[in-house]
Amino acid sequence: MPKEQKTTIAEAVRFVISKNQSLIECLSEGLVNYTWLAERIADEVAKIAGRKRVNLDAIKAALIRYEDDLRKEKTSLMKSVGKVLAKSTLELQNDISVLTIKKFTVEKKLNDILEAASKARFFNFSQGKKSYTLVISEEDVMNIERLVDKDDLMDRVNGQSALVMISPYEIITTPGVVNFLTRLMYLNSINITQIISCYTDTILIINKFDSVKAFKLLQEVIEQQRTLERGSTEGSIGTVTKGKSSAI
Repeated sequence: MPKEQKTTIAEAVRFVISKNQSLIECLSEGLVNYTWLAERIADEVAKIAGRKRVNLDAIKAALIRYEDDLRKEKTSLMKSVGKVLAKSTLELQNDISVLTIKKFTVEKKLNDILEAASKARFFNFSQGKKSYTLVISEEDVMNIERLVDKDDLMDRVNGQSALVMISPYEIITTPGVVNFLTRLMYLNSINITQIISCYTDTILIINKFDSVKAFKLLQEVIEQQRTLERGSTEGSIGTVTKGKSSAI
């Protein structure tokens, strides 16, 4: 019988790094001290590779090769994300509430709820394991609440805004777009109450006091990508930083 194939040093290094998003980002940006990182992960690499110890130079060589692959992958991915953003437009809906209602109650009153919601200025409907979440304009909340018992309303969050990004069809097959949006919000201390995908629309529900800031941040990125698309087919997405973005 053939012997079981052992995990190589390169495979072990990639596995260890892949579990840490911060290390992946630093490595892809060339911001890593190879000696320091090799020493840090040496024990775990040795364990995964089934060895008592591993030569640090071998780990460093594997890190350098992995960095090169990550940078190529990131460049390609970010170009694709940038193209989607360049073709996207934004809308902002203020004074939004988020209602969470027990599942059996919604299903029992579904027709009445949908009829009431169809008249709302803004409405979105999503199903969870034990509940439904209704995102609706605040002035229309009472039309929904009167249809359900108080005990069946699990949660209500007022004072929200809906930041809607309408994108081309390519967003469906382009990885990384939602990751970029959520990271942009995170780095600028903007909490996302709900995130909803509806075909080519991506909807971020955020506190209304953050809505203008979030809109301006994302609009700046979109305009930047449009400029890059017009100026060069080699343009890539900007690096997301706190309060601003800059081209890679």
